Amino acid sequence: MLGTVGGFFTGGGEAAAATRGIKASAGLAAKGAESAFDVAAAGGKHAGFLKNYAGRSPAELDRGINSIERQIAEHEQAIADPTSKIPNFNELDPRQQTALVTRKRPGDIARQREQRQILQRLRQGG
Repeated sequence: MLGTVGGFFTGGGEAAAATRGIKASAGLAAKGAESAFDVAAAGGKHAGFLKNYAGRSPAELDRGINSIERQIAEHEQAIADPTSKIPNFNELDPRQQTALVTRKRPGDIARQREQRQILQRLRQGG
């Protein structure tokens, strides 16, 4: 289904979306200058997230931003003190411990920061 989100073209089928996502993500990595919002608006990473929040009221966007900020703080706390979220953390396999602290939680934080940036741009009027 074709349409627009916040004045940006969306749609074109799953194959087109996948191609746009690969190109947009590669461009973001290569340039390092495009924002998460720009990549999402081009149909790349977080395009569905952008589409979901486009057209929502400023109050809803503010609630979304606040929620994401709380989640980021929770993940940062879980990195600082892994046993706060996983009581048996010390009993986990050391590889799993390392993965949680160095890859999983930081990856979640990075994703949430990108999503927060998208909401902030929408809040400013795109």
